[in-house]
Amino acid sequence: MMSLSACGGHGGTAANKAPSFKLPEVRDASRSVSLAEFKGAPVLINFFGAWCVPCRDELPLLARTHARLGSKVGFVGIDTTDSRTEALDLLNSTHVTYAAGYDPRGSLKATYGVRAMPTTVFVRADGTIADKVAGKLTDASLSEGLRSVGAA
Repeated sequence: MMSLSACGGHGGTAANKAPSFKLPEVRDASRSVSLAEFKGAPVLINFFGAWCVPCRDELPLLARTHARLGSKVGFVGIDTTDSRTEALDLLNSTHVTYAAGYDPRGSLKATYGVRAMPTTVFVRADGTIADKVAGKLTDASLSEGLRSVGAA
């Protein structure tokens, strides 16, 4: 079982396989987002919500990092417990262009053991969880997480 540290903390062990998922895309409900799309590549999964101030504050950092490293690591956002309109407005206002799954009931959040928002999960290319950061990412914690999956 993966432990989750307090806000801003790191947790996780190499033995934890990232749970698979398939969700509708926030921008286009006829498309889906899945972990399987990134098979064989490291992935950053960010759980966020428009109602969450730290989430809104960290998304521009993720958008900039995706623009810089998107060819080395997959990025996927998971919007949780929002309306689709709120989620879309947030993505547009923070210039996030990477895929974002829509999880209005928060079921994937529970599957990943997310207890604080935002939470970012760093998944290695072999599908194991390298790190989980609860709370708003900083440049340092983002760099550390990306290093943990070999993407920095």
